[in-house]
Amino acid sequence: MSILIISNRDSDLSKILMRSAKCTLLSFKEAEKSDLSAFSSIAFLCGTEDGVPYTIPAALRIKIDEFSESGKPVFYEWCSSIGYTYLIDDGYNNGSASSGDAMNRYVYIGNDTDELFYGDLLDSQANTSCVYGFIPKDAYPILYNGGHIIKHDHIDRDEISESEIEEKKWRLWYYNKTTLVCSFRISNFIRARFAPFSSWIGIIKLILNHLGVN
Repeated sequence: MSILIISNRDSDLSKILMRSAKCTLLSFKEAEKSDLSAFSSIAFLCGTEDGVPYTIPAALRIKIDEFSESGKPVFYEWCSSIGYTYLIDDGYNNGSASSGDAMNRYVYIGNDTDELFYGDLLDSQANTSCVYGFIPKDAYPILYNGGHIIKHDHIDRDEISESEIEEKKWRLWYYNKTTLVCSFRISNFIRARFAPFSSWIGIIKLILNHLGVN
């Protein structure tokens, strides 16, 4: 197993990947010129970039799409487009809009793990998130922006109606079976003091498992 990390900078997440598996770190420009076929999975980490979500150059995008279509897993963070899905409106929200993430809680709705249970609440501090359009019908979330929830660390299952969760509130979601998308900046979750820490470790484990790290 060999994981390709595409990012211009080291981060908490890239360092965890490097310690957990055999990895190669390439910048965006280096990846454009490289053969990606030998790698078992790709982590596209853009959360260390300043400004708006990263736009993948056409040449690199074609390579990654072909990689994913071959059945190999890809993880996208803070990207302006994935497959046929693109940012809508002004591209991203800065936390000041009603759909922003500042002071809001994320809700976990994936399968129970050692660290995470359905309905757990997580804080990503004053984060910013991509809002996408043209999301495939078979896509589904495992983490969403639940708004200003006044609870400690959990809400009950009967307080969640998955069918009513708007796509613009999805924060960690599967585009398809090979592609996992993180709509917000997660690369430096330790440095940014995401909380509770144990729950975020559970999210990081889910990302690593998607990339083939057990």
